Amino acid sequence: PMWQFTCLPTLHPKLLFISGGSGIAPMMSMTRWIYDAIADCDIVFLYSAPTPHDIPFRTELEIMTAHMANFHLAVTITQQDGLNGWLGLTGRISKSMLHLVVPDLLERFVYICGSEPFMQKIKSILKSVSFPMQNCIEESFGSPILKSANPKGNLHLAKQISIGSQPSAQKPTVYFSQSKQEVITDDTASILELAEQAGVTIRNHCRVGACGACKVLTCQGKVNYSRPP
Repeated sequence: PMWQFTCLPTLHPKLLFISGGSGIAPMMSMTRWIYDAIADCDIVFLYSAPTPHDIPFRTELEIMTAHMANFHLAVTITQQDGLNGWLGLTGRISKSMLHLVVPDLLERFVYICGSEPFMQKIKSILKSVSFPMQNCIEESFGSPILKSANPKGNLHLAKQISIGSQPSAQKPTVYFSQSKQEVITDDTASILELAEQAGVTIRNHCRVGACGACKVLTCQGKVNYSRPP
C-alpha cells in the first residue's frame, strides 16, 4: 500500500517470488495483478509452509498454475509430520532447491518476504551463488526478534503501569504478571519487544500488530497503539 514493495512500474520479464508464512500476502497481490492484466512476464512462485494445511490461497494458486503458462508454482513443506500424502518439495529452501526450481536464477528479479531469519537465510543463499543483489527486493514483516535474557520465561497476562501513576523522574514500567518480570520502557518499544528483552514468551507471527496472534490481557494501565499498520 505504501508503494515500496511492488513489481511496478518496471515489470521485469522474469520474476522469482520467495515467501514463507504470512510473507505470501504481497506475493499474492502482485501475482493477482499479473494474472488479471495478462502481463507478459514469467513467474516462479516459491513458498515455504510447515504442512500442506498451512498453504494460504492454495486453490487460487492451483487455478493460476492451470491457466497461466508463464506461472510456475513450487511449495516446500518443512515439518516431517506434515508429509502424509505430500508429493512435492520438502525441507527448508536451500541452494540445491533453488537450482532445481529456478535453473535460470541469475536472470530473474527476486522478491523476498517473510520473517527476518527466513529472509536472511535466502539472501545468504543468493550471495553464495553470486546473485546480483541489486536485483533483489525484500519486505520485512515487523521488527527483528530480540535476543532473550531469560529464555525460560512465560506470559499469558500483561500488566502495564501507566505513565501518570509513576513519579515524574521514572520511566513507565511494564509488569508481566505470570512471570513476575518488570521492564522499564522508553515508549518506543512494543510490549512484544519488551517481553523478549525480559525473556518472556508471547506467541506472535507478523510482529506489527496486524494478525492479532500476540494479543494479551492488560490487567492495569494504558497502552498506546500509535502506529497501526
